[in-house]
Amino acid sequence: MTKAMCMVTLPLALALVALPGSPPAFAHALHLVAEGDGTVIRGRAYYQGGSPAVGAQVLAFSPEGRKLGETRTDADGAFTLPASYRCDHRLLVVTGDGHGAEFRLPAAELSASLPPPGGEAAPPGETAAAADELTAIRSQLASLREQLAGYEQRTRLRDVIGGIGYIVGVAGVAFYIAARRAERAVKQKGR
Repeated sequence: MTKAMCMVTLPLALALVALPGSPPAFAHALHLVAEGDGTVIRGRAYYQGGSPAVGAQVLAFSPEGRKLGETRTDADGAFTLPASYRCDHRLLVVTGDGHGAEFRLPAAELSASLPPPGGEAAPPGETAAAADELTAIRSQLASLREQLAGYEQRTRLRDVIGGIGYIVGVAGVAFYIAARRAERAVKQKGR
């Protein structure tokens, strides 16, 4: 084996041995899901893999950036925040170690009985049957949002195979370049 091939082979071999045991760079990604439930906003903050963000600060802002409320997550990463106005809410969750996530909750998920941010009176309330139906739909939507976020976080087999293929491809190019250099060196010595 030539010196050039050794210089390429050794780092690649070390990378192949070290990579499977190293954690992903996004292992501590923070996620936030929320839903409107009448006059209350309920949600959950969690890290990549599903572990709860315990004691994280949750802030709610209006579309104009005015602070509407604040709370902290419990031992399950869950939180409840009273909604004072029927408007879009920008929710931010911040942990003590610098992680953060954002979620936008549309005004349509909150009760029509809440006043708009200007403070004028709200339109007449919803019927009880419509309110029950909306609550059931909102609950299902929150569950689907959380499942979707979980699916987006998983490392899939195709991702692993794609990464291995990329490494093999780079190694093949490196070996090709090394072989061409060795071939040129042999031809130059033969002259």
